[in-house]
Amino acid sequence: PLHEQDGEVTSVLIYSRDVTEITKAQEELKQSEELLRTVIDSSPDSILVKSKDFHVLLANQAAANDLGITPEEMVGKSESELGYDEDVIYGNPEKGIIGFRELDDKVLKEGVETCTTFPFMLNGELNYFDAFETPLRDAQGNITSALIYSRNITNIIQAQKDLEQSEQLLRSIFDASTDWVYVKDLKHRYVLVNQSFADGVGLSAEE
Repeated sequence: PLHEQDGEVTSVLIYSRDVTEITKAQEELKQSEELLRTVIDSSPDSILVKSKDFHVLLANQAAANDLGITPEEMVGKSESELGYDEDVIYGNPEKGIIGFRELDDKVLKEGVETCTTFPFMLNGELNYFDAFETPLRDAQGNITSALIYSRNITNIIQAQKDLEQSEQLLRSIFDASTDWVYVKDLKHRYVLVNQSFADGVGLSAEE
């Protein structure tokens, strides 16, 4: 309000500003964020963005599903707070486990991309994940955080173990035969022989 000398209000001064462009930009930003969220949540792989102090800045639905919580509940928490095993976080050389911290340091301090396989208890069962981690940088090129993709490869590892067991069983049956059994390629080279054949010619199966 504008006043006379005696304090009487005589008029009102009004300021106005066109915020159409600001509102439009805010709406476009919101749509962009919603699109990004839709894209990352549609991925079957776990996606995380981790800060330099090892706290989650962003998580997709797949990552949250592995822990039985929501993406929003993951934000701001460290791996310890999310229930990850200490061997997975800090590593265990005796078990052949490379911890997150070692990989995080390479990514966040040295800017090196990393890839590893780590064990994780999921719904009471041991699972295995392949994880790829890469640094994220600001406009000046400074590392600000780490982007992590991880994929559950338990089925692949189990299939490999099943194949190895099947091959061992077949080899046992193959070598148990008293007949000479062998396989040759198109150039008539031996590619597989059983133990009876090797004993018969006085060589080992590998020879």
